[in-house]
Amino acid sequence: MGAAMTRSETVLKKRKSVPLFWKIFISVVVGVLLLIHGALFWFYGFLKDYEAAQPVHVAEEIFNTYFANFSPEEYLALCSDDSAKYETKENLTAYLDTLTGNAEITYHSVSTGMQDTLQYVVRAGDTKFASFTLVKDTENSSRFTHYKPGSFALYTDAKTKVDATVPTGYTLYLNGVEVTGEYIREENIPTPSCEHMPEGVQGITLVQYQVPGFIEPPAVEVRSPAGEAAAVTEAEPGVYTAAVVSDQQLADQYSDWFIEAATKYAIYMQYDSRVAAMQFSSVAPYFDPDSKLYEDIRTVENGFVIEYERYEIKDEKAFDFIRYDDNTFSCRVTLTHILYRRGMDDYVDHPDITFYARRSGDQVLIYDMDSN
Repeated sequence: MGAAMTRSETVLKKRKSVPLFWKIFISVVVGVLLLIHGALFWFYGFLKDYEAAQPVHVAEEIFNTYFANFSPEEYLALCSDDSAKYETKENLTAYLDTLTGNAEITYHSVSTGMQDTLQYVVRAGDTKFASFTLVKDTENSSRFTHYKPGSFALYTDAKTKVDATVPTGYTLYLNGVEVTGEYIREENIPTPSCEHMPEGVQGITLVQYQVPGFIEPPAVEVRSPAGEAAAVTEAEPGVYTAAVVSDQQLADQYSDWFIEAATKYAIYMQYDSRVAAMQFSSVAPYFDPDSKLYEDIRTVENGFVIEYERYEIKDEKAFDFIRYDDNTFSCRVTLTHILYRRGMDDYVDHPDITFYARRSGDQVLIYDMDSN
């Protein structure tokens, strides 16, 4: 019986054994399933990396972070220095508050013409007020190109511009910010002084700036190379001119001398043998005998003037002392010259003269002049 059972077990074992075909088939199926699973796992990772690398997601994240609940102060802190850099933060904040207060904020991509940079424009309603860029993230080692936030810019609907003309070498500041050379419209603009300079001496030239994009008229300041504040005038809205800073040392030294020269010259030009017998010999010491001006004054026909009883010189002022080199400078003199006439209205003259002088040793002589 034991032997019979052994044979039965042998038969059962033979019946239960898996044929080689099925073994191979099952192995192949399992292998294929493992390959498919691995391929799907790889493909899923591939798709996940591909989707993560799409710039649209980075752009959406930036928009949600900075624009969905827009804060002008926070956004201005993000912007580069070139974004309305001459406008005040207060004006920009007020502008953005007004623009975005009740408007729908949207964004869309625009072409930049650059392969490594993507740009998006942001609008409040129909008004473009901002933009941001995405740049390639070179530190990301993914198989796909990833992007990261780049720069943020601001746009204003500001149409106010500044035209400012300043002496060459002077520095222009708008709202306290130094204006760079990119806004220079014209250089080396000559002034009348250039026509009165002796050979080898340079007169004053000017530089004209044009800076656009202001919401409100800016504070305009101009400083000399020595850091002195120059007088600035606004001839018309948005058009400014800066004067040359007067040389105080020359003013202290020569103001009285130039006033004296101008006074004697004015009296000489209204010569009257009875009440104003100013001779050329009294005027000559102030003028360069080698100059054409000297000869013009000496030969002028000054005896044919209106008759008057007496005269008065008042309101004398010497100012705008401008140094061109160590020995050449100019001064502007104004005064009021009144001729009193019996039975007639007084004749009132207002001489306004710029004198050009040069120093030779200890002597100063006027070699040219210009009437303003």
